[in-house]
Amino acid sequence: MKLRQLTLLLIAFPLAMTAGCKKETPKAPEPVAVVQQQPTGPVKCGKVVETINGDGYTFVQLDTGMEKLWAAAAEFPVRVGETVTVPEGTPMTNYHCKPLNRDFETVLFVDSITVGTPAQAAAPAQK
Repeated sequence: MKLRQLTLLLIAFPLAMTAGCKKETPKAPEPVAVVQQQPTGPVKCGKVVETINGDGYTFVQLDTGMEKLWAAAAEFPVRVGETVTVPEGTPMTNYHCKPLNRDFETVLFVDSITVGTPAQAAAPAQK
């Protein structure tokens, strides 16, 4: 009798475990579009007249020929006299940088500043 109950249990248990399961085909992941952002607004291009690194940022004062302005982005190598291109960004007025102990009338904070003109930045690298 016990052998019969054990046999029924061994057969019934696996059947009970799989009774509620459905066999589903896994869905393929949806394609992901990769979008490279280009500057969407007006860009400023000019010569660097002053540069300062501090607090993880590079601050550059550039002369566009029409105006002088300050811009800041994550630290990057740049020298006075080089031409840079600054995309549209977020202006901060009366900005005080504590690590530099310096006040800026207005600083344009941007994602990145490109060394070179917009045409140079868009040109493919020469090998």
